[in-house]
Amino acid sequence: MKVQTVLPTFFLVSDLGDEPWRLVDSIGQSLSRFELEEVVPCYDSVGIYLSVPASESEIRAALERAVLTPFQSEARQHEIPVCYSIGLDTDEVCERLSCSTSELIKAHSSLTFRCMAMGFSPGFGYLRPLEEGPLPQLWTLPRSASPRKTVPAGSVAITGRQAAVYPQATPGGWNLIGRTPLKMADLKEGWFRLQTGDAVTFQPIDASTFAEMWEKKHGEPLGSS
Repeated sequence: MKVQTVLPTFFLVSDLGDEPWRLVDSIGQSLSRFELEEVVPCYDSVGIYLSVPASESEIRAALERAVLTPFQSEARQHEIPVCYSIGLDTDEVCERLSCSTSELIKAHSSLTFRCMAMGFSPGFGYLRPLEEGPLPQLWTLPRSASPRKTVPAGSVAITGRQAAVYPQATPGGWNLIGRTPLKMADLKEGWFRLQTGDAVTFQPIDASTFAEMWEKKHGEPLGSS
């Protein structure tokens, strides 16, 4: 385990294994004597945010004395419907990978993903595939050389060994291979579909099902606002 000072109130703890999110509760308990604001997990590290400065040696000593016990409860499961035919980059991705659309859909929808971190925008979950699947080269695609100024809300995207669903219309540079009709976040209500540790699978749907579900979930036809 390594502890690094980023700011007097922000420390980064690494070398925690493959699923740092399972240690968040235990780390929080071990630091209960500090003015702890939040423990934030990421792919291979955990960020510790304090409201009052502390020293790196104090944080390290508290963690070394503690017995960090992984969170053992089952992760929440999500099945997210996706219309791949309306992905803005679906055809380009298939061309780059020399695969058919059906092969791309099978490769992406046959996997289970873990939400490893939240960030970039409210409700944006960084999803890691738990296996390579039938199209390993799918997870070698770089970010777009020309990021879009606006990515439509609900866009399902990939880059490197990561996937995501854009919760709001924001700029973005990932490869867009589909879109979900589900709402991923409600900022007014402070509600977010995903949280760190969740398991996610994707279910293919056709364009007509997408349109029907969009109107039901959003209360208006697609493109009406």
